[in-house]
Amino acid sequence: MNRYEVRKEETKQRINSLEKRRDELYDQTGKIEDEIIDMGEKAIERQETLVNLKKKVMFWILICNF
Repeated sequence: MNRYEVRKEETKQRINSLEKRRDELYDQTGKIEDEIIDMGEKAIERQETLVNLKKKVMFWILICNF
């Protein structure tokens, strides 16, 4: 192999390595985004539960005052 071919192969290997690392980081980013979405959905569900509980408490307070 001449010098050009060696450098070409080294460059190709570096590019492949960088692309692999990029893909790994994209996968991690996707997983974190999914976790954030799940956390948001759970937070909304909890807020709805809290609102419903507060409604029940207010209902019982009104009934007890009569």
